Amino acid sequence: MIELDRVVLQSKTFSLEVPSLRLKPGQPTVLVGRNGGGKSTLMEAILGLRPLAQGEIRIEDQPAPSWLKRAENKRRLGVQLQAMSYPAKTRVAEVVGLHHVLYRGRHSTQIAQELAIPAIADRYYERLSRGEKQRVDLYIALSHDPELVLLDEPTTGLDASFVERALALIASFTGRADKTVLYASHIAREVQLARELAWIENGRLGQEPLANYMASRFGTYCGELAVGPAQAEPLLAAASQLPAVRTTRISSHDRLLAFGEGELFKTAFLNLAEHWAAGHTLRLVDYDDLLKNVSCREGGL
Repeated sequence: MIELDRVVLQSKTFSLEVPSLRLKPGQPTVLVGRNGGGKSTLMEAILGLRPLAQGEIRIEDQPAPSWLKRAENKRRLGVQLQAMSYPAKTRVAEVVGLHHVLYRGRHSTQIAQELAIPAIADRYYERLSRGEKQRVDLYIALSHDPELVLLDEPTTGLDASFVERALALIASFTGRADKTVLYASHIAREVQLARELAWIENGRLGQEPLANYMASRFGTYCGELAVGPAQAEPLLAAASQLPAVRTTRISSHDRLLAFGEGELFKTAFLNLAEHWAAGHTLRLVDYDDLLKNVSCREGGL
């Protein structure tokens, strides 16, 4: 288990409060929020790469700095960050060889094949494309079957042909009761692999079971209405009074979005659209709604 209590991360232009975060085995957690909101910074802090302004991070009931000092504990970690680097003129085969030494020969031939590592083994890491580097970074993070896994936007930048393979690899970790997994994402198909949601809004982190968050914030349906400037405020007020409504907002494309629960909301929304003679659509809520809702909030850093 990884626990954060009353953690504050600060710089001259940045502040993130983490009142509490609990990462447990078998409860994979996805971290979402605006770009620049602090997702990568939070992961780096857990790994001891960022100082804390206040608060404490504990891993397996030990202070994180003490836990991270032990080589045998580091071998239980699997990490993929946004900025990975190796000395100039380092070939992929040498990166893989270093991995074998550090992790005492623990490596998965299957993961190497899924990510097509042998095909780029003779090339310099620094000359790889972004997607090729991401494949190497995922191999280094996952190949030794780590118990504690931290991934920062793991499929971003991958070539389309490797996205499905990477998602399957991630799912093989999030689906296991003995793995503690935290990963940052802004991709719906990654989000749905989690059980817990950690989200950053207005410089503050919250945590809740993903299913609970979806039900309480969005319900079952998303209704969209076309609105003109003169209609926006009165229509938003009317939509906010619908029965079983969860939340409403005006999108950047002159559309009113109303989220609500069940058939009661569905009927009321369709009646509202008819009353206002407004072009509309009604669909089931999905994980893209979560990502758009969090990323559109004001106050992200």
